[in-house]
Amino acid sequence: MGNLGENAGAAAAYRRSTELDGKNLDAYFGLGLVLLRQGNYDAAVWVRQQMFAVDPNNASAYKLMGAILMQQKRFKEAIAALQKAATLAPNNSSVLSLLGDAWVNQGNVTAGIMTLKQAAQIDPGNVKVHVQMGEILRKQNDLDGALEAYGRAKFLQPNLVEVQAAIGDILLTKRDFMLAIAAYRRLIELSPQNANAYYNLGIALRGQKQNQEAITVLNRAIVLYKRQGQTEGVQRTEAVLKQLRY
Repeated sequence: MGNLGENAGAAAAYRRSTELDGKNLDAYFGLGLVLLRQGNYDAAVWVRQQMFAVDPNNASAYKLMGAILMQQKRFKEAIAALQKAATLAPNNSSVLSLLGDAWVNQGNVTAGIMTLKQAAQIDPGNVKVHVQMGEILRKQNDLDGALEAYGRAKFLQPNLVEVQAAIGDILLTKRDFMLAIAAYRRLIELSPQNANAYYNLGIALRGQKQNQEAITVLNRAIVLYKRQGQTEGVQRTEAVLKQLRY
Protein backbone atom coordinates (compact mmCIF):
# COMPACT_ATOMS: atom_id res chain seq x y z
CA MET A 1 0.00 0.00 0.00
CA GLY A 2 2.88 2.34 0.74
CA ASN A 3 4.40 1.77 -2.70
CA LEU A 4 1.00 2.39 -4.29
CA GLY A 5 0.63 5.70 -2.46
CA GLU A 6 -2.15 4.44 -0.21
CA ASN A 7 -0.57 6.09 2.81
CA ALA A 8 -3.56 5.91 5.15
CA GLY A 9 -3.93 2.17 4.63
CA ALA A 10 -0.19 1.64 4.91
CA ALA A 11 -0.06 3.58 8.17
CA ALA A 12 -2.91 1.51 9.61
CA ALA A 13 -1.17 -1.73 8.64
CA TYR A 14 2.13 -0.61 10.14
CA ARG A 15 0.41 0.51 13.33
CA ARG A 16 -1.25 -2.88 13.64
CA SER A 17 2.15 -4.54 13.18
CA THR A 18 3.60 -2.50 16.03
CA GLU A 19 0.62 -3.44 18.22
CA LEU A 20 1.24 -7.12 17.55
CA ASP A 21 4.97 -6.78 18.09
CA GLY A 22 6.09 -3.70 20.04
CA LYS A 23 9.73 -4.40 19.16
CA ASN A 24 9.27 -4.62 15.40
CA LEU A 25 11.64 -1.86 14.30
CA ASP A 26 10.96 -2.42 10.60
CA ALA A 27 7.27 -1.75 11.19
CA TYR A 28 8.05 1.40 13.18
CA PHE A 29 10.40 2.62 10.47
CA GLY A 30 7.84 2.00 7.73
CA LEU A 31 5.21 3.81 9.78
CA GLY A 32 7.54 6.75 10.28
CA LEU A 33 8.20 7.08 6.55
CA VAL A 34 4.50 6.94 5.71
CA LEU A 35 3.75 9.59 8.33
CA LEU A 36 6.43 11.80 6.79
CA ARG A 37 4.78 11.46 3.38
CA GLN A 38 1.56 12.61 5.00
CA GLY A 39 3.34 15.59 6.57
CA ASN A 40 2.55 14.35 10.08
CA TYR A 41 5.87 15.31 11.67
CA ASP A 42 4.74 15.09 15.29
CA ALA A 43 3.58 11.51 14.84
CA ALA A 44 6.79 10.64 12.98
CA VAL A 45 8.82 12.03 15.88
CA TRP A 46 6.79 9.88 18.27
CA VAL A 47 7.63 6.82 16.13
CA ARG A 48 11.31 7.72 16.25
CA GLN A 49 11.11 7.91 20.04
CA GLN A 50 9.55 4.45 20.17
CA MET A 51 12.38 3.09 18.04
CA PHE A 52 15.01 4.60 20.33
CA ALA A 53 13.18 3.09 23.33
CA VAL A 54 13.47 -0.36 21.75
CA ASP A 55 17.09 0.11 20.60
CA PRO A 56 19.00 3.34 21.39
CA ASN A 57 21.64 2.47 18.78
CA ASN A 58 19.40 1.54 15.90
CA ALA A 59 20.59 2.87 12.53
CA SER A 60 17.06 3.04 11.11
CA ALA A 61 15.94 5.21 14.02
CA TYR A 62 18.71 7.71 13.26
CA LYS A 63 17.87 7.49 9.56
CA LEU A 64 14.24 8.32 10.32
CA MET A 65 15.39 11.16 12.55
CA GLY A 66 17.53 12.49 9.71
CA ALA A 67 14.63 12.22 7.26
CA ILE A 68 12.36 14.14 9.62
CA LEU A 69 14.95 16.90 10.05
CA MET A 70 15.47 17.04 6.28
CA GLN A 71 11.76 17.61 5.76
CA GLN A 72 11.94 20.44 8.29
CA LYS A 73 14.99 21.87 6.45
CA ARG A 74 17.13 21.51 9.58
CA PHE A 75 20.03 20.25 7.51
CA LYS A 76 22.84 20.63 10.04
CA GLU A 77 20.97 18.52 12.57
CA ALA A 78 19.97 16.06 9.85
CA ILE A 79 23.61 15.59 8.90
CA ALA A 80 24.53 14.77 12.50
CA ALA A 81 21.73 12.18 12.75
CA LEU A 82 22.57 10.62 9.40
CA GLN A 83 26.28 10.47 10.19
CA LYS A 84 25.35 8.53 13.33
CA ALA A 85 23.21 6.20 11.19
CA ALA A 86 26.10 5.75 8.76
CA THR A 87 28.45 4.91 11.63
CA LEU A 88 26.04 2.24 12.88
CA ALA A 89 25.33 0.90 9.38
CA PRO A 90 28.34 1.79 7.20
CA ASN A 91 27.20 -0.35 4.26
CA ASN A 92 23.70 1.10 4.04
CA SER A 93 23.61 2.96 0.72
CA SER A 94 20.19 4.53 1.39
CA VAL A 95 21.55 6.21 4.54
CA LEU A 96 24.51 7.58 2.57
CA SER A 97 22.17 8.70 -0.21
CA LEU A 98 20.12 10.73 2.26
CA LEU A 99 23.29 12.07 3.89
CA GLY A 100 24.63 13.19 0.52
CA ASP A 101 21.39 15.04 -0.13
CA ALA A 102 21.63 16.71 3.28
CA TRP A 103 25.20 17.88 2.58
CA VAL A 104 24.14 19.39 -0.74
CA ASN A 105 21.15 21.15 0.82
CA GLN A 106 23.44 22.66 3.42
CA GLY A 107 25.67 23.97 0.64
CA ASN A 108 28.56 21.51 0.82
CA VAL A 109 28.32 20.07 -2.68
CA THR A 110 31.76 18.45 -2.54
CA ALA A 111 30.87 16.45 0.56
CA GLY A 112 27.52 15.55 -0.99
CA ILE A 113 29.05 14.17 -4.17
CA MET A 114 31.73 12.26 -2.25
CA THR A 115 29.06 10.69 -0.04
CA LEU A 116 26.95 9.71 -3.03
CA LYS A 117 29.99 8.17 -4.73
CA GLN A 118 30.53 6.13 -1.59
CA ALA A 119 26.89 5.01 -1.73
CA ALA A 120 27.34 4.04 -5.39
CA GLN A 121 30.44 1.97 -4.56
CA ILE A 122 28.52 0.09 -1.87
CA ASP A 123 25.48 -0.48 -4.07
CA PRO A 124 26.30 0.06 -7.78
CA GLY A 125 22.77 -1.00 -8.71
CA ASN A 126 21.10 1.79 -6.73
CA VAL A 127 19.50 3.84 -9.50
CA LYS A 128 18.40 6.60 -7.12
CA VAL A 129 22.00 7.37 -6.18
CA HIS A 130 23.06 7.81 -9.81
CA VAL A 131 20.04 10.03 -10.49
CA GLN A 132 20.89 12.14 -7.44
CA MET A 133 24.46 12.55 -8.65
CA GLY A 134 23.22 13.52 -12.09
CA GLU A 135 20.91 16.19 -10.65
CA ILE A 136 23.63 17.67 -8.45
CA LEU A 137 26.28 17.71 -11.17
CA ARG A 138 23.83 19.24 -13.62
CA LYS A 139 23.07 22.07 -11.19
CA GLN A 140 26.82 22.60 -10.85
CA ASN A 141 27.01 22.87 -14.67
CA ASP A 142 29.18 19.74 -14.86
CA LEU A 143 27.26 18.51 -17.88
CA ASP A 144 29.66 15.72 -18.81
CA GLY A 145 29.67 14.38 -15.26
CA ALA A 146 25.89 14.62 -15.10
CA LEU A 147 25.54 12.83 -18.43
CA GLU A 148 27.76 10.02 -17.16
CA ALA A 149 25.71 9.64 -13.96
CA TYR A 150 22.41 9.63 -15.84
CA GLY A 151 23.91 7.14 -18.28
CA ARG A 152 24.62 4.72 -15.43
CA ALA A 153 21.05 5.14 -14.20
CA LYS A 154 19.72 4.47 -17.70
CA PHE A 155 21.85 1.35 -18.01
CA LEU A 156 20.27 0.02 -14.81
CA GLN A 157 16.70 1.08 -15.68
CA PRO A 158 16.36 1.90 -19.40
CA ASN A 159 12.75 3.10 -19.21
CA LEU A 160 12.95 5.89 -16.62
CA VAL A 161 11.27 8.93 -18.16
CA GLU A 162 12.97 11.49 -15.89
CA VAL A 163 16.41 10.10 -16.76
CA GLN A 164 15.74 10.05 -20.50
CA ALA A 165 14.43 13.62 -20.33
CA ALA A 166 17.51 14.78 -18.43
CA ILE A 167 19.83 13.15 -20.95
CA GLY A 168 18.03 14.85 -23.82
CA ASP A 169 18.10 18.23 -22.09
CA ILE A 170 21.83 18.01 -21.38
CA LEU A 171 22.61 17.01 -24.96
CA LEU A 172 20.48 19.91 -26.21
CA THR A 173 22.31 22.32 -23.90
CA LYS A 174 25.63 20.99 -25.26
CA ARG A 175 24.25 21.58 -28.78
CA ASP A 176 24.84 17.93 -29.63
CA PHE A 177 21.74 17.97 -31.78
CA MET A 178 22.13 14.56 -33.40
CA LEU A 179 22.31 12.70 -30.09
CA ALA A 180 19.63 14.96 -28.62
CA ILE A 181 17.27 13.99 -31.44
CA ALA A 182 17.83 10.31 -30.68
CA ALA A 183 17.30 10.93 -26.97
CA TYR A 184 14.03 12.80 -27.46
CA ARG A 185 12.71 10.21 -29.90
CA ARG A 186 13.29 7.60 -27.21
CA LEU A 187 11.62 9.86 -24.63
CA ILE A 188 8.54 10.13 -26.84
CA GLU A 189 8.43 6.34 -27.07
CA LEU A 190 8.42 6.19 -23.27
CA SER A 191 6.06 9.14 -22.79
CA PRO A 192 3.92 9.69 -25.92
CA GLN A 193 1.89 12.55 -24.41
CA ASN A 194 4.95 14.49 -23.27
CA ALA A 195 4.55 17.90 -24.91
CA ASN A 196 7.96 19.12 -23.74
CA ALA A 197 9.60 16.13 -25.42
CA TYR A 198 8.06 17.11 -28.76
CA TYR A 199 9.02 20.74 -28.26
CA ASN A 200 12.63 19.91 -27.46
CA LEU A 201 12.82 17.43 -30.32
CA GLY A 202 11.66 20.23 -32.59
CA ILE A 203 14.41 22.51 -31.28
CA ALA A 204 17.02 19.79 -31.84
CA LEU A 205 15.73 19.16 -35.37
CA ARG A 206 15.96 22.88 -36.08
CA GLY A 207 19.55 22.77 -34.86
CA GLN A 208 20.23 20.04 -37.43
CA LYS A 209 18.54 22.16 -40.14
CA GLN A 210 15.75 19.59 -40.45
CA ASN A 211 13.20 22.37 -40.51
CA GLN A 212 10.29 20.60 -42.18
CA GLU A 213 10.31 17.74 -39.66
CA ALA A 214 10.81 20.29 -36.87
CA ILE A 215 7.60 22.05 -37.94
CA THR A 216 5.65 18.78 -37.89
CA VAL A 217 6.95 17.89 -34.44
CA LEU A 218 6.33 21.36 -33.02
CA ASN A 219 2.74 21.31 -34.30
CA ARG A 220 2.28 18.08 -32.37
CA ALA A 221 3.70 19.82 -29.28
CA ILE A 222 1.09 22.58 -29.65
CA VAL A 223 -1.74 20.02 -29.82
CA LEU A 224 -0.52 18.39 -26.61
CA TYR A 225 0.11 21.70 -24.82
CA LYS A 226 -3.43 22.85 -25.67
CA ARG A 227 -4.90 19.54 -24.55
CA GLN A 228 -3.06 19.88 -21.24
CA GLY A 229 -3.96 23.54 -20.76
CA GLN A 230 -0.35 24.75 -20.92
CA THR A 231 -0.76 28.20 -22.43
CA GLU A 232 2.88 29.18 -21.94
CA GLY A 233 4.02 26.08 -23.82
CA VAL A 234 1.70 26.92 -26.71
CA GLN A 235 3.02 30.48 -26.94
CA ARG A 236 6.64 29.37 -26.76
CA THR A 237 6.15 26.79 -29.49
CA GLU A 238 4.22 29.15 -31.76
CA ALA A 239 7.08 31.66 -31.52
CA VAL A 240 9.57 29.01 -32.72
CA LEU A 241 7.23 27.95 -35.54
CA LYS A 242 6.93 31.54 -36.69
CA GLN A 243 10.72 31.76 -36.96
CA LEU A 244 10.89 28.52 -38.92
CA ARG A 245 8.17 29.55 -41.39
CA TYR A 246 9.54 32.99 -42.08
